[in-house]
Amino acid sequence: MSNKARKLLERAQSTTAGWSSSDLVQLYKSHGFEIREGKGHIIATHPDFKELRATISRSSGELANGYIRTAVKLIEKLFELQGGRDE
Repeated sequence: MSNKARKLLERAQSTTAGWSSSDLVQLYKSHGFEIREGKGHIIATHPDFKELRATISRSSGELANGYIRTAVKLIEKLFELQGGRDE
């Protein structure tokens, strides 16, 4: 895992406050997720593990805490599926 990816994940684990949709997109991308634009939300999916999927609000303000908690859970699940490696 890159230093940037590690720092973003650490930030998400420590606080759910102050996250924008672009911040969350960066977090997902830094962990290998692909981003696409849906009708009402941004959609993040992992190319190797299609079951790892999340939506991100297009809100221009601060995101609700649940979006960040979901991201942390999905990234932790990714590490588990990868055999405990935090690539």
